[in-house]
Amino acid sequence: MFKEKISQNFNSNGYVVIKNFLDTKEVNFFIKEIYKDLKINNVTQKLYNHSILIENPNYWKLFTNPKLINSVKEFLDTDEICFVQHTDL
Repeated sequence: MFKEKISQNFNSNGYVVIKNFLDTKEVNFFIKEIYKDLKINNVTQKLYNHSILIENPNYWKLFTNPKLINSVKEFLDTDEICFVQHTDL
């Protein structure tokens, strides 16, 4: 039932909200990082052919979060997943 509801939400909205995924400390940390990045004047500036926003090592803490990886693996019912960097702004 839970997996079916998540699947329906993803198919309808294109995203899924996982409540309590991050604790308050983590949320506040990422809010500060996002606000710092919003101050970048040219967000489309490239660094080694990538948007400079994706180069922020702190975001990789989120992308490689074991809870996220395990949730995606469970949702997709596979151990074969990868992060595809798509930063066209």
